[in-house]
Amino acid sequence: MFNIRDLIRVYMNEAGEGDQSGGSEGQAAGSEGQQQNTSTSLLGGGDDQPQQAAEPFLAALPEEGDAEGWGGVWSKLGKPESAEGYELPLPEGDSGEFMKTSAEWMHKANLTKSQAQALAGEWNAYQAQQAEQQSQAIEKQQTEHVAAVRKEWGQNFDANLAIANKALSTFASPEVIKMLQDSGQSSNPLFVNMFYKIGQSLSEAKAINGEPASSGPKSTADIFYGSN
Repeated sequence: MFNIRDLIRVYMNEAGEGDQSGGSEGQAAGSEGQQQNTSTSLLGGGDDQPQQAAEPFLAALPEEGDAEGWGGVWSKLGKPESAEGYELPLPEGDSGEFMKTSAEWMHKANLTKSQAQALAGEWNAYQAQQAEQQSQAIEKQQTEHVAAVRKEWGQNFDANLAIANKALSTFASPEVIKMLQDSGQSSNPLFVNMFYKIGQSLSEAKAINGEPASSGPKSTADIFYGSN
């Protein structure tokens, strides 16, 4: 049986839930507002003073031809004030003259310190590799030269070398001998035969004058690698 009280109770319950819902929405809105205020407070620090912006690394590129402006850019990027500031690595035993000149070039080209040191390191490695290859080439060339002279002279190899070595030490200065040795040309058959013929002429002249022909024979290394 229909009861008006039940209907009123239903309306009251619906109205109560609506109020509670509205309250929740109000609380949520209030909480959101608090969060916004809190967030704003954190960002602003509670201070009404405006925040000063950090200075940019580079506001704008200098105009072309602005030497002073571009100088400031390179300095910021790591270019030292002077060429000495590069502190370039030197190979062992190097006088440093070339690196000193190179540092001036690098400074003029506006290289940073790290760039200059990296370039110098690559150059040192390249030079060391070239020196090693040259040394190996000279050694190989000397071996081939000795084999050619040995084949040409046969059993007279040691005796002929002694005669050539005597002429070399008599007529060539220490500087010339060192130049021949450093270049690998001291074993060149052209030079060896030339000094052998000179020594042979000396021996013949001494024999005519009744003098000893020559001292005792010397080792292969004497003529090819530097004993006087």
